[in-house]
Amino acid sequence: MGKRFCKFGWWHLWWLLLSPAIFAYDAVEFTGLQRTDESWLRSYLNLVCPCDFEEGELARIKRELLTLRIFKAVSFAARDQTLVIRVEEKWTLIPVVRGEFGGGTPLWVLGAYDTNAFGNYTTLGAETRKYGNAPQSYVAYLRLPKFDLNKYFGAEIWRLNRSYDFVDGAQKFYHDKFRIKFMAPVAGFSLGIDVTSIFDRIRLSTEWQPTLVAEVDALEAENVQYDGVKFTQRLGAIINSGTHALLESQVFYYKLFGDLNFASSVFVAASTSSSMGSRYVIGGFDAVRGYPASAMHGSKAYVGNLELRYLLRSFEYLWLQPTAFYDVGSAFFDKPGRTLQSYGLGVRFSVPQVYRLVIRFDVALASGALGLSVGMNELFQPHRPL
Repeated sequence: MGKRFCKFGWWHLWWLLLSPAIFAYDAVEFTGLQRTDESWLRSYLNLVCPCDFEEGELARIKRELLTLRIFKAVSFAARDQTLVIRVEEKWTLIPVVRGEFGGGTPLWVLGAYDTNAFGNYTTLGAETRKYGNAPQSYVAYLRLPKFDLNKYFGAEIWRLNRSYDFVDGAQKFYHDKFRIKFMAPVAGFSLGIDVTSIFDRIRLSTEWQPTLVAEVDALEAENVQYDGVKFTQRLGAIINSGTHALLESQVFYYKLFGDLNFASSVFVAASTSSSMGSRYVIGGFDAVRGYPASAMHGSKAYVGNLELRYLLRSFEYLWLQPTAFYDVGSAFFDKPGRTLQSYGLGVRFSVPQVYRLVIRFDVALASGALGLSVGMNELFQPHRPL
């Protein structure tokens, strides 16, 4: 019986060329960790060795680590049969400073938060807020992520004192708010519950807002550069003197073109309640810049924001990013009224060694008047505490 030989054809060559490279390691080692807990990081990345990595898998690990935004840089090296992951951590305890001026009640916000408080991506923070002549306001928040960024528990406690200078009459809203939120991954997206309790200290009434929340988060971030999309859908009820319906949708979309970064946000909401705790207030730093924070209010609202950012210079300790923006929005009870629009220029100063530290200056032109917003955070910020 003759010997059989395996003939090597062209299809074998194509298979070898097109097949992804596979790297086998007996262990994974981290270097550069200072505050971050290594066991939590291994669970987050689902690292169990011995392990085989395709070349694309290492790129995925790098993206996931950078999107945490607690690492400035990530690189890989091999030593014998050990994969070495080198990271450079950021400083994650940062101040919160914000101010709004021009055309309405001035707002000051001072506080601090740490997004890596116990080395496992836990967020702890507190702020004090001052709205014009109203008494001081306070907020504290906590977020405890599990071993998956799409599964976490969060809580907020507010004592808010605010005077709204509405066009149809000034109103005071002094209230205490408690909010909890739990999210878990389900079939490629996150599903959870969000429950808010609001006690109106002037009207002596309590309101509950239980909602179901669905999120799709396909966002990647590196310092001030973003790429991807995040969508949030909320459906729930408002329970006060009666029971009312609540529906909210929000989309963040980013596209990176080299040093150009396009950013957009759309928020649409409606409820059948007209209580102060459930109203949407349009204007100011987080909505339509250049207008007073209480320019419009109602049980229904929409807000759209567009920004084009350009990374002009990136020094070792400072990134400089000029910005042009356009904002639009409205709020109403029954029928849509006028639409607020503004546009302007701004600049962002980012320190890459510090987590999410962006010093922002925006000058907006709205209805022929200029408004100035100054803050140490970012308007398009999908990674809020909750």
